[in-house]
Amino acid sequence: MIKIYNGDKLTRQPFFIKLINYLQIHDDVTLRQIKRNFADTEHLERSIEDYVQAGYVLRENKHYYNAFELLENLDGLTLDSQIFVDDQSSIYQDL
Repeated sequence: MIKIYNGDKLTRQPFFIKLINYLQIHDDVTLRQIKRNFADTEHLERSIEDYVQAGYVLRENKHYYNAFELLENLDGLTLDSQIFVDDQSSIYQDL
């Protein structure tokens, strides 16, 4: 599961966290799949568009992917950096 530290207004939204974790474990995700799996989410398309515009989610050929890098090492890391890290990675234990 992806954890976010020092998130901004968008990355602190519950739907964002659910979506990026869904995109992390599924390949070639379409809007139809997202709508099916998150049917109870209000303003779903608007939220996804906000994430795409902010550069957190990539939309390419009608498929959606995470567009951010997961933390792989602690080099150059500052206390106020926004961090995306997989809680199953070895670097997560180092944090």
